[in-house]
Amino acid sequence: DGPTAMASKIAYHVRWIVLAAVILLAGLPMSSTATSLAPIGKANPVIDAVRSGDTERLSGAMTANPEQINRADALGRTALHYAARLGETEATALLLSAGAAPDPVDGDGYTPLMRAVIFGHTGAAAALLDAGADGDRLLPTGATLLDLAREANDPQMRKLFTGP
Repeated sequence: DGPTAMASKIAYHVRWIVLAAVILLAGLPMSSTATSLAPIGKANPVIDAVRSGDTERLSGAMTANPEQINRADALGRTALHYAARLGETEATALLLSAGAAPDPVDGDGYTPLMRAVIFGHTGAAAALLDAGADGDRLLPTGATLLDLAREANDPQMRKLFTGP
C-alpha cells in the first residue's frame, strides 16, 4: 500500500463524506428502505398511496386528486415511478388506466419502465410496455433496457424485450 493506494482510499472516503453532507443539507433521508422514497416538498396523496401498497387507498386518492396523478415530486418522480420502482404491478396498472403518462423522466433521467427493469419487477415492466412506454429509450448510463434484460436472471424480463 503505497502513497497512490492511500490517496485512492482518502479520495473514496471524501466522496462519501461529501455525498452525506449534500444529502443532509438537502434534507434527503439517508436510509435505503422504501420509507426513504418520501417525496420532498409538498405532499402528494397519490404518491403516498402508492408507497403504502394499498390499492384501495390509491383508487381513492386518484379519485379525490386526479391532478396529482402525473405531478412529480421534488426529485422529478411521479406516482408511476414509485409504483414501478416498488414493483407494485396493480398500482402501476391503476395509474396507467387513470391516465398516468407512461414515460415521464425523473430528475435522474429515468423513466418508470427503467426503474421497473433495474429493480427486476417484470409485472410492472409488462404493464408499462402494454401502455406504450418506450422500451427503446437509452438509460442515462447509455445502456439499453434490452442490455439490462439480457443480464437479468429472469427469463420473463428478457422475453419482454426480445420477444417469444
